[in-house]
Amino acid sequence: MINGLPKTGTHLAKKIMHLAGMQQHPFTLAAYHADQAVISWNRKYESTLGPAVEIGALQPKPMHDLLLREVLRSIPPLHVFNGHCTHSNALADLLLQEEIQTIALVRDPRDVVVSLAEYLIKHEHPQYRGKSWNKCLRQAIEGYSPIHAPRVRPTEERGWQQAWQAFLPWKEVKGVLFLRFEDLVGPEGGGSEETQLQNIRRILDFAGKQTLPAEEIHGNVFGGTRTIRTSAGAVLAAGKRNSLLKTNPDSRMSSATYLSGWATKPTPTGEISD
Repeated sequence: MINGLPKTGTHLAKKIMHLAGMQQHPFTLAAYHADQAVISWNRKYESTLGPAVEIGALQPKPMHDLLLREVLRSIPPLHVFNGHCTHSNALADLLLQEEIQTIALVRDPRDVVVSLAEYLIKHEHPQYRGKSWNKCLRQAIEGYSPIHAPRVRPTEERGWQQAWQAFLPWKEVKGVLFLRFEDLVGPEGGGSEETQLQNIRRILDFAGKQTLPAEEIHGNVFGGTRTIRTSAGAVLAAGKRNSLLKTNPDSRMSSATYLSGWATKPTPTGEISD
């Protein structure tokens, strides 16, 4: 499972796994599976269907342990799928018991909110129609039903800072490979080729897949995913991120706090230091 908050590059990491020889599966482990479960979580069914396991990221929901296991067991071996789930001991234990290897992926939250705002504007989310770019960015940071249109009674939604803090404990889980999106993009995404190769090798070693050397994989990473399709797209995203920092200085501090416990503080220029 390639697990990350929405818009953090899970499709890019999934493609690397596919290039390494694994089959891509369309399944994504996210909160909506709790809504689609045959039986919604109910405390009175715990004795037969197991305790609650929370799944999802910004609107996490409980699902019965046994029902979640059934869903995950339907995925064939040697397939890679995405997930959008913050950390919980129950979920971490379940994945370990089901022998599902997990890669946890994080991305600079400033780029995440730019990507998220673009996505919501493009898909005409009702809360983003007719608003300025800066207002859309602010709403993406503060949160409000970010992926799905609001319902009559929308479920409680985590803010981005809370979601980041709830996701970061994956870094401490034994057996989980913790990666940064920026270390996977390479020169086409404004990164380092050497760093990209090092991290592709880490993925191959983690998954036990050595069908192709990292040098052959890294040249085919870009194109065909929902993350950054071309180097021009990467430059555009970086330009909008820098524009955000120039036009909204407050976002420098608020974005930096989203990485509390992993990235430490903004430098005087507003960049995030590791």
